[in-house]
Amino acid sequence: MKLKQKWTSSDRLAFVVFLTCLVVIAAKYIPGWDTFPKAIERWLGSDHYLHMLVGCGLSLALAQLFAIHRHLVKRQLGFFVILLVMYGVDELIQIWVPFRKFSSRDFGASALGWGIAVFCWFMLHWLGRTRSTALNR
Repeated sequence: MKLKQKWTSSDRLAFVVFLTCLVVIAAKYIPGWDTFPKAIERWLGSDHYLHMLVGCGLSLALAQLFAIHRHLVKRQLGFFVILLVMYGVDELIQIWVPFRKFSSRDFGASALGWGIAVFCWFMLHWLGRTRSTALNR
């Protein structure tokens, strides 16, 4: 996003979601700060739901903030694939962090959230294009 560009309400919402996901992720890596993520996990019922929520929310927020809708679909998909790889790297890093542990189920939950985000992203933009085409007729 260009700095001089005016922020829309979607951009502001994406920024809040991005910051929230960032705080949740960072708090899980700082000993003693995990009360916020643990409270969300209890409220959702499982840490896998939190992984899905962050996987979906962070993907959509970054896509909006980087304004990837201006690029070709191929590039947009590439952006989302890079995010999925980053989720995998985040999970692998936990092998070397003393109070964290690697879990393929956690990665699977993050990947499911990512998949939901990709589906929503492309469906919303497809519906938007279909609607604008219908309005221009």
